[in-house]
Amino acid sequence: MNISVPAVLKRLVDRAVGSVNWSAVAADAFRAKPQELSESRRSMNMDNVIDRLRVAAELEESEFSNAGKRVGAEWARLRASPRNLRLLDAALDLNLSTSWAFVSAHNGVELGNVGAGVALYHAVIGRKAGGPAEAERYWSRALGPDAAGRLMDTSDSRFASGFVDGALEVCLDVGDKL
Repeated sequence: MNISVPAVLKRLVDRAVGSVNWSAVAADAFRAKPQELSESRRSMNMDNVIDRLRVAAELEESEFSNAGKRVGAEWARLRASPRNLRLLDAALDLNLSTSWAFVSAHNGVELGNVGAGVALYHAVIGRKAGGPAEAERYWSRALGPDAAGRLMDTSDSRFASGFVDGALEVCLDVGDKL
């Protein structure tokens, strides 16, 4: 194999003091380069994987939240009473001010892990009466069993958070008109 090097590099090599086996130096460089390229590709590929998964997570987050938002808005428009909406709005004001914080706190251990569905049930009826079974029955009648199940799911807060956002949007739209 013949290798061409720039003239400046050739002069540096020629001036090197001592016995340097330049063929060995070049061979080491040739051995290292494929590994370096492979690691770079792997790293680049891993960066691509991470980017792809982040985008997928954002889409998934949006999908769950948007589904909850649609169901919450529909509930507020078609089934909720003005009292239900006022109580829900007041519960958010008194508790944590954002739907995500409200839902996360009620799905978390600090509030006994009652779940957002139970906490929302208590909020819209205006009292802490009944547990998960009563809340499940209420939401099943109001939303249907599938949406109720998603709202009652303590392992995934995205749907419940979207539900609160959708219901509150309707509440804000009607505002003082009631």
